[in-house]
Amino acid sequence: CTMKCYAFYGSIGPVSLYWLDGPVSLYGLIGPVSLYGSYGPVSLYGSIGPVSLYGLDDPVSLYGSYGPVSLYGSIGPVSLYGLDGPVSLYGSYGPVSLYGSYGPVSLYGSYGPVSLYGSIGPVSLYGLDGPVSLYGSIGPVSLYGLDGPVSLYGSYGPVNLYGLDGPVSLYGSIGPVSLYGLDGPVSLYGSYGPVSLYGSYGPVNLYGLDGPVSLYGSIGPVSLYGLDGPVRLYGSYGPVSLYGSIGPVNLYGLDGPVSLYGSIGPVSLYGLDGPVSLYGLIGPVSLYGLDGPVSLHGSYGPVSLYGSIGPVSLYGLDGPVSLYGSYGPVSLFGSIGPVSLYGLDGPVSLYGSYGPVSLFGSIGPVNLYGLDGPVSLYGSIGPVSLYGLDGPVSLYGLIGPVSLYGLDGPVSLYGSYGPVSLYGLIGPVSLYGLDGPVSLYGSYGPVNLYGLDGPVSLYGSIGPVSLYGLDGPVSLYGSYGPVSLYGSIGPVSLYGLDGPVSLYGSYDPVSLFGSIGPVSLYGLDGPVSLYGSIGPVSLYGLDGPVSLYGSYGPVSLYGSYGPVSLFGSIGPVSLYGLDGPVSLYGSIGPVSLYGSYGPVSLYGSIGPVSLYGSIGPVSLYGLDGPVSLYGSIGPVSLYGSYGPVSLYGSYGPVSLYGSYGPVSLFGLSGWLLRTPTINRPGSLRFCS
Repeated sequence: CTMKCYAFYGSIGPVSLYWLDGPVSLYGLIGPVSLYGSYGPVSLYGSIGPVSLYGLDDPVSLYGSYGPVSLYGSIGPVSLYGLDGPVSLYGSYGPVSLYGSYGPVSLYGSYGPVSLYGSIGPVSLYGLDGPVSLYGSIGPVSLYGLDGPVSLYGSYGPVNLYGLDGPVSLYGSIGPVSLYGLDGPVSLYGSYGPVSLYGSYGPVNLYGLDGPVSLYGSIGPVSLYGLDGPVRLYGSYGPVSLYGSIGPVNLYGLDGPVSLYGSIGPVSLYGLDGPVSLYGLIGPVSLYGLDGPVSLHGSYGPVSLYGSIGPVSLYGLDGPVSLYGSYGPVSLFGSIGPVSLYGLDGPVSLYGSYGPVSLFGSIGPVNLYGLDGPVSLYGSIGPVSLYGLDGPVSLYGLIGPVSLYGLDGPVSLYGSYGPVSLYGLIGPVSLYGLDGPVSLYGSYGPVNLYGLDGPVSLYGSIGPVSLYGLDGPVSLYGSYGPVSLYGSIGPVSLYGLDGPVSLYGSYDPVSLFGSIGPVSLYGLDGPVSLYGSIGPVSLYGLDGPVSLYGSYGPVSLYGSYGPVSLFGSIGPVSLYGLDGPVSLYGSIGPVSLYGSYGPVSLYGSIGPVSLYGSIGPVSLYGLDGPVSLYGSIGPVSLYGSYGPVSLYGSYGPVSLYGSYGPVSLFGLSGWLLRTPTINRPGSLRFCS
């Protein structure tokens, strides 16, 4: 040595060195070596035996040692190469580097950076205060209470980290990883074993892990990328993001926003307290008791939500969707698969779904837009609005207003308790036992209404309409198909209908305005009014007054029990067995009455008039066609008739005033009062 130095070669036996003040070099010692308080660099080469170093103040280098190595309170860098026994360091204050050690390594209370390369054996680090880097360790790694950043690369055994206070990064570890109470950011890349984190307090980032991942009570954002095993998170308090995981995902009691992207495997979320966003999932999704908004985009498996509190938005789902007891608004966009909703307590909106939709007992408004599959709603409480649905719709026991717009499939409603509005439906409509007003606008298929208990209004329907046992007023406007009503209780108003109309057993007034098509009324119990109908009108067994205004087709009445009034009808009129007064004004067409039981009055009729067996007074004014009366019982009065008059077997007084055609009377049984007629030959014949 050119300066004061100490060198020891090949000693066999214990070596103890105290307070050396220069560099120390030891070569090939066989036996225990102890150094105390050296003030220069220390180098050991190929020692065989335990090495103990105390209070060194300069760099320490050990090469190829074959026994246990212990360092206490070193101040200076420590470098260890190829050690083959246990290594223990206590309270070092400088950087520590280990290369290729073959035994357990323990570090306690170090205050500088620590680097380990290729160690084979367990590594335990306690209370370190500087950065720690481990490369290619083979064996369990345990870190306790570290206060600086920790980096592990390519470890091949279990890793346990406890109470770390700085950022932690793990790369390519093969073996289970357990992290407890970390206080800084955690990053894991390409791990191939189970990963468990407990009570971390900083952001967690996991990339490309190939085993199960479990996180418990983390406080800070969690991001998971490309995981290939099951993921479990419990009681996290920060945002959680998962990208492209392959395996089941279970999240319990999280308190921050959760985002999942492209996971492949079942996803289960329990009791989350923040917003949840799911994108492109492939596998079943189950959500339980969520307390924040939920968004799902493009999922490819079944989705189940239970008791969520917060808005739910679902976009482009490709599997069945089931929601149970949600307490916030629910929105679904473009789902492909069946949707089932149970006991929801907020508004529900569905857009462009392509599978069957079922709702059970929802409390809140329901809005459905452009669905392409069957829709079933059971016992919802709140307004329901359906827009542009393309499949069958079934609604059961709804409490609240129902609005349907542009539906393209059959619609069935059972036992609804609020107003129902239907707009532009294309498909059959069936309504059963509804308890509120019903309005239909521009439907294009058959409509069937059963036992409705509120007012019904139909506008511009194209297709047959059938109404059974309605208990409120009915109004139809501009319908273009056949209309049938059975046993309605309430006024019926029909405007501008363009198909046949049939009413059976109605108990309240019926009004028709401008219908185009045959009209058939059976056993009605209230007043009937028809205005400007175009088509044949047939009335059977009516029990109230009947009024027809300006009809343009044949009119037939059978067995009516109330007054009948016709104004300006154009077409033949046939009346059979009427039991009340009959009045006709300005009809154009033949008129035939058979067996009438009340007074008959005709005014200004143009066409032949025939009365058979009428019982009651007959008054005819200004008729312009032939008049024939057969077997009438009661007074007959004709005023200003313009055609031939024939009476056969009349049983009451006959009065003719100013007739302008021949009059023939056969077998009259009363007296004749005649005023002058137009003077033409044979103008009056009387045959007793």
